Amino acid sequence: MPTPWISRDLRARIASHYEKTDGATYRSTAELFEVGEATVNRILRVHRETGDVMPAPRPKKPKNKIDLEWLRSHAEAHPDARLKDRAEAFAEERGVSVSIAAVWYAMAAIGFTHKKKRSSRRSATPSASSCSAIPSSRSNLR
Repeated sequence: MPTPWISRDLRARIASHYEKTDGATYRSTAELFEVGEATVNRILRVHRETGDVMPAPRPKKPKNKIDLEWLRSHAEAHPDARLKDRAEAFAEERGVSVSIAAVWYAMAAIGFTHKKKRSSRRSATPSASSCSAIPSSRSNLR
């Protein structure tokens, strides 16, 4: 968890000042300690709810369900497989369903990338931007 930039000591002094000073407002407390009103609001809310001035630690990111070694061997054996195909194969073999996004992130984690294939052939007719040798019809109007 990243350390909050406001120390425990300053948070405790803000809460103590607000509770002990009669007529203290969030604005006056914020100006006295040179913090924002929203910061005072958050500190006092956490203090009211938990009795402590420090926020609760953030939950950790859940571990990836996909076995990266399995994915690496599958990617080497089936280099043209779609993400959806890999997710379905993993569900069949391991009995754990995973999302396509999870497969995407796991593929990036093992260092495999894929390029999208063209869905159709390129046109045989050249594009207008590549035809600079064709004379303009306006130049013949003089």
